[in-house]
Amino acid sequence: MGSIHGHVSIRRSLPGDEPELKKLWKAVFRDTDEFIDAFFEVLYEPGLACIALSDDIVISAGYCLPGVVAKGRKCSYIYAMATYPEYRGQGVAAMIGQRLVDDAFAEGADVVATLPASQSLVGWYEKKLGMVPTFRKGFPGAEFPEKWHRFASMFSGPDSASPSYLSAVAAPGTDLSNLVGFGWEFTFD
Repeated sequence: MGSIHGHVSIRRSLPGDEPELKKLWKAVFRDTDEFIDAFFEVLYEPGLACIALSDDIVISAGYCLPGVVAKGRKCSYIYAMATYPEYRGQGVAAMIGQRLVDDAFAEGADVVATLPASQSLVGWYEKKLGMVPTFRKGFPGAEFPEKWHRFASMFSGPDSASPSYLSAVAAPGTDLSNLVGFGWEFTFD
């Protein structure tokens, strides 16, 4: 395992970070260049990602996409949390995830959701970010911005290997219980 040397800094993504973000995405998820490029062209804009750097090298990143509305609640969606394998197990992803949640709430989100890549990660998101299974994956319910529809139409539907429910956490003072079982159609998994 590689170790983190020096100080790890977390910051929002800036214009020009895209090549390193794409490189990390490709290394971790092994998605096609077509898929990655489409994400960056349709859904991404600078500031939507949080990046962890060690010695000025990008070692981890995650994205938080705003604009979803579920039963009148403003929702953001954490997507594509990635850490280079040699830097895993050192708490970097948890730092990024917490920063994404905190920033989303500071920017007015009532709920932050994510679809863990596997059932084994459901517990990680609950322990690290307080997220619990909430939205039903792949079902109508939540309202999505037009660009989400456009991106979803470019690629196939949900991967059956991921959990059936998205995990979510509510902002302080927001009740999450009336969203349990509510549909969340687009997950891009």
